[in-house]
Amino acid sequence: MEEKKLLIISHNIIDTTNNVGKTIISIIKKWPVQNIRSIYLRNEIRNTMLCDDSFMITDGDILNNTFSIKTRKCGRRITPNEKESTQSGDEGAYRFGNKRYPIVSLVRDVLWHKKSWKTVKLKEWLEEKPIDLILFIPNDYTLAFEIADYVKKLSKAPMVTFFTDDSFYYKQKTGLIDSIRRGWLLKEGRRIVNESDGMICASDLMRREYKEIFGKDSIVLGNCVEISKEESKTENSESGVFTFSYIGNLHSNRWKALLEIGKCLDVVNLGATQRECVLNVYSASDLGDEIWDTLRQARSLRLKGAVPPSEVKKIQEKSDALVHIEAFDRKSKLSTRLSMSTKIFEYMSRNVPVFAYGPDDISSIDFLKKGEFACVCTEPDKLQKTLSSFLEDKEYRGDLRGKAYLYAKDNFEENKISEDFINFVKPIIK
Repeated sequence: MEEKKLLIISHNIIDTTNNVGKTIISIIKKWPVQNIRSIYLRNEIRNTMLCDDSFMITDGDILNNTFSIKTRKCGRRITPNEKESTQSGDEGAYRFGNKRYPIVSLVRDVLWHKKSWKTVKLKEWLEEKPIDLILFIPNDYTLAFEIADYVKKLSKAPMVTFFTDDSFYYKQKTGLIDSIRRGWLLKEGRRIVNESDGMICASDLMRREYKEIFGKDSIVLGNCVEISKEESKTENSESGVFTFSYIGNLHSNRWKALLEIGKCLDVVNLGATQRECVLNVYSASDLGDEIWDTLRQARSLRLKGAVPPSEVKKIQEKSDALVHIEAFDRKSKLSTRLSMSTKIFEYMSRNVPVFAYGPDDISSIDFLKKGEFACVCTEPDKLQKTLSSFLEDKEYRGDLRGKAYLYAKDNFEENKISEDFINFVKPIIK
């Protein structure tokens, strides 16, 4: 694969500041970075970007061409020199659009559908270097599907589509506007999957259901991680505090599950005679002041804000337990049930016990429960009892972390996952 040229098409930049970026970087670890280019669809430039040669198309570009009398430039090449400075724009519009109002999402897809992004500059950039493989990472907007279709037909290169999240939510009940948009999205999905020469899914459940939808099988790839050193692990009890840690986003109503755990820990602390329990929460989620104030009602929750990627591993390893959560409301369940959180693979590799709370029909919870890789609570009325039992049984916690750690070593080690990806795409590249 040393001489083969890879083109990545995604919404976000490919770097370690977002989960999709971390996943992609991990699976293409064995691909020479000088042979990788990317097209991405967000107004952002970071010095942590993987690719030195990228093409950026933004919502601002589309809006300027839609509401301007004159034709304006749409999309531009990002050079290595630009990578040296972090820049971000259209944040207000992005946050508004990210709230997933159906009418806003539909209008966004319609504006991109006008294809003002299909410029001479993009065509020239694509034809400047050969493309041996397209790696397409979609999300739940039709706009990226249309760009992938254009690039595939222009380059005639083989394409692998990697669904890192459920793009379709096809079992979710929606209103009329969202139903129209998701019908359009599913139509685009069928077209792209049919054009794809290979497909990758994020979980076994997603693989089964997408096979039913699209009539095409796929492989499942997890996120490869740096495995912590195997050593005799002792809990960090010197301070007299048992420290849980949660690191990740709190959207899709995950914050509600976190609050429930916090309140249960408050009850535990009322009867504690030796060790106080705290749950440190590291999250950059924009939840609004009202929700953050609600979370502060649980005294055991310590809201720490965002944490630099370079500090995550250290925080995880120093914790007495790590927390994974999923929401119980129907809408959140249907939007997350096929996805597999990248945090799970990190948690299991840290040689630290995991406590998981969420419904059992979600891929991540199902995986942890069936594998016995975590103490899992799937019923809200049993949370207090399950959490107390977890805290009381040190031997049980040791068994959990040991089993999870060994599984992670065998299945999520960096070289193994990247080799699995290379072995999958080799027959596809001609």
